Amino acid sequence: MVTKFGGSEESEKAVELALKWIVEHQRPDGGWSFDHRHGRCQGRCVNPGSASDARLGATGLALLPLLGAGQTHKEGQYKTSVRAGLYYLASKQKADGSFHESQGSMYSHGI
Repeated sequence: MVTKFGGSEESEKAVELALKWIVEHQRPDGGWSFDHRHGRCQGRCVNPGSASDARLGATGLALLPLLGAGQTHKEGQYKTSVRAGLYYLASKQKADGSFHESQGSMYSHGI
């Protein structure tokens, strides 16, 4: 399917490098952040971001490429990271189903 739709060995390598980067930036609590001045990066990223209070949005966006690449909470090289991310989201969901947060507002809820 990759070849049929224009992918190549090089594009698959790029995807794998991106997934690795995403997983390396997961926070110990299972979520991700748009602010890379903390956590593993410790500010070493060239553009560290700043939206530290939009963790649900960041976590949702980090999970999308992992899930899109076939990584799930049960299967795949990154199943531990996917599981932790899903648990993080579930633990932050409000009783009414909302994922609203101060910096993400409806952006985080939609993602």
